[in-house]
Amino acid sequence: MFIPKEPRNVGIENGKFYPCPEKHVCVSTQAPNDDEKHYIKPIEYSISLEEAKKKIIDIINSISRTEILEERSNYVHAMFTTFLFRFKDDVEFYFDEDTN
Repeated sequence: MFIPKEPRNVGIENGKFYPCPEKHVCVSTQAPNDDEKHYIKPIEYSISLEEAKKKIIDIINSISRTEILEERSNYVHAMFTTFLFRFKDDVEFYFDEDTN
């Protein structure tokens, strides 16, 4: 099996994730709502940003084969590795205080 090693753009710029590439399996809460291939509904929170981020970090840390790669006040980037084939999946969380 051949899987291309294309660089992945991760991170937040001006409050936005990089757009999902066409060739990769990717979902984003910031993709257009009518993009059935990439759009996923955001997880809303009614607690403080700090509490919401702590809960997400606790969940990530409770799952095997995960690693937090970057953590900022309103952003978390983690790597999840699948059990069988050891595929690596980037997972990003952006905590938008304006919309929760």
